Amino acid sequence: MPRVRRRGHLLRGELTTQQTFSLILGGQDGFADAAEYEEAFWEHHGEIMAATNVLTRPAAFWLFQFTGKRKPGERDWECLERCGLLTAEEERLVEKWKLHPR
Repeated sequence: MPRVRRRGHLLRGELTTQQTFSLILGGQDGFADAAEYEEAFWEHHGEIMAATNVLTRPAAFWLFQFTGKRKPGERDWECLERCGLLTAEEERLVEKWKLHPR
């Protein structure tokens, strides 16, 4: 039996698992082109950001939302802190987990 391919968010207003992983981890798997990939990020911004680990941002954030520059080898939280983009909760966790070198 032939396999039916879905286009996820364009058909039903939701993302497929593959599309969600692509937005979080990187790559455009599950999307027809770069424009559809970016459109899906903005349409599902809240759910994609919520699905990402604390002190990090999804790959699509770095492509479409972040306007600064990352330093080579810089961790997500270090870049976000330097640019003033950590949430209050994330700032608290950086202190609690003593992520700054002494």
